[in-house]
Amino acid sequence: MKYAGFALVIALSACGERTVSTVVPDDTAATLALGRAALHGQPRDLPRARAYFARAAQDGSGAAAYYLGVLAERDPAERIRWLTIAAERGEPHAMFLLGNAYRSGAGVPRDDARALAYYAQAAEAELPAALQTLAMAYRSGELGLAPDEDEARRYEMEAGHALDHPPPEP
Repeated sequence: MKYAGFALVIALSACGERTVSTVVPDDTAATLALGRAALHGQPRDLPRARAYFARAAQDGSGAAAYYLGVLAERDPAERIRWLTIAAERGEPHAMFLLGNAYRSGAGVPRDDARALAYYAQAAEAELPAALQTLAMAYRSGELGLAPDEDEARRYEMEAGHALDHPPPEP
């Protein structure tokens, strides 16, 4: 039964099923997979992907909220809203993107302390990019951190280790 949802996703995707509400009403993972298929398919079907992701996010998927944030690149407020939801649901890729947003002031007021907090959360999940960012921040004394070569090396070593087994893509 473990693979039944994926078989259904493949079958529905092949049939070009377009009605999100009738696809897989109680299977968030399958709805998320349909969203990914629409996003990465040839041709890409962004409206369909958004609809599937919205359904999965409504059902509590952090990954779906992450994808909605990524797809909202032209609406900074919407992007931050969805990425924040995804981060609250434990999605490390969203935490990293929020760290970037607060670091640069993209869609939010620039805030090094919040950026650092999001990077630290993503680093706890062993996201290599977050670990590398913290290593560089410690090396150059950014994000309100005092330069610290020992901490920079520690984060570099953790990043190297994390590259061997990064968290799965959302």
